Amino acid sequence: MRPRTALGIVMILASFAFYGAGTYIAMKAMDGMIVAERQKDETFRQCVDLLNTLPSVNVTRDGKNLTVVRSEVDDPRRVLGDATVAAVMCPGHALKELCLGDRCPGSGGNIIMRFRLEAR
Repeated sequence: MRPRTALGIVMILASFAFYGAGTYIAMKAMDGMIVAERQKDETFRQCVDLLNTLPSVNVTRDGKNLTVVRSEVDDPRRVLGDATVAAVMCPGHALKELCLGDRCPGSGGNIIMRFRLEAR
């Protein structure tokens, strides 16, 4: 057998090993993306559950966006603190809109707090 033929056979056999390794790495990357998506969904569910534990709160879901309305406002500073805590409880969301007072949409003349968390 000539050296070039032997070298060609060795390279072909090595290419099968590299092809298999590449396929394995690609499959692991896809598995990682699936796990990351599941973790993101679980974090979103936990965010909604924690928001529902705040007193006098109504949480409305619009896809991955959330609108939170607190109907009873007795201390505005504490309510703003609750909005800050809500933004921290939902790491995949950003606070896009906040309204505190009697002129917020849906207030009906009562003092409410309404804020919107949008998915990043």
